[in-house]
Amino acid sequence: MARPAVQSDARHTLIAVMFVSALSAAGIALPYPILTPIFLADTQTELTSYLDIHPKMLLGIALAFYPLGVLISNSFIGGLSDRYGRRRMMIVTLAGGAGGYILSGFALFIEDYPLFVLSRLFVGICHGNGAIAQAIAADLHPAVDRTRALSLLDAARSVGWAFGPLVGAYLMLFGASTAFYVAGVMLLIAMVLARLVISESAAFRSDAGDSTWRTIWRENSFNLLGSPGITRLFCVHCSVNLGLGAYFEYYPAWLVEAFGFGPLGIAYWTSAITAATILTSGFAVPAVA
Repeated sequence: MARPAVQSDARHTLIAVMFVSALSAAGIALPYPILTPIFLADTQTELTSYLDIHPKMLLGIALAFYPLGVLISNSFIGGLSDRYGRRRMMIVTLAGGAGGYILSGFALFIEDYPLFVLSRLFVGICHGNGAIAQAIAADLHPAVDRTRALSLLDAARSVGWAFGPLVGAYLMLFGASTAFYVAGVMLLIAMVLARLVISESAAFRSDAGDSTWRTIWRENSFNLLGSPGITRLFCVHCSVNLGLGAYFEYYPAWLVEAFGFGPLGIAYWTSAITAATILTSGFAVPAVA
């Protein structure tokens, strides 16, 4: 009877992590269809004419700082979750992301471009918690098959990406800052759910002797690039994501300039693309694997 109980607990944990990940992804996606129309609008503001830099360049910088934060965070967040616990780090990063979104909304409201860019960097650092969610899902093996758990987690994030842009586009009616404030609230809800329903892993090293900074330095994933096999995998994966990232960040600008799309049109296209991702992650990936 113990094994079915373990499997049941593992499934409940997986469902909880999927729900938290979906909420978190929805919070990330809420502002997605808003930024491009703001920066490419005919009417210039203090935000979109900062230091007389071209609005497209300002948009590119604002978009780039978020994934830069994710890149920085993903390199060490796993090591910190090994030391301090998956659940604890998930809660901390969700809270930080919520605060970052609220700060982004405030920066947008007062049209402070440097503050907006820095807040996007901070949000990106906090959203490195996707690595924690993956670690929690992987830890459930063998009670839940690792490949299936990770594909379901990816599908849950895609669900958030499907609905987030639509919600953000409709919130644009209440002002550009509103979507960022609502995104912050959604991450706070995800934080509460993580605290209530996700159990802490028994494997974390709460008594580790290294300082936090030493843990970040010693257990940084970039240290793995010394292995030829991992370096090749990194280069291939980086190339693929570079292409995908360029596409996903470019097509909203193309839709605005070529077809005059607004936030709602961008949101519909994003949701359609994400629906294909959900079907692939939920069905094709497990079958191929």
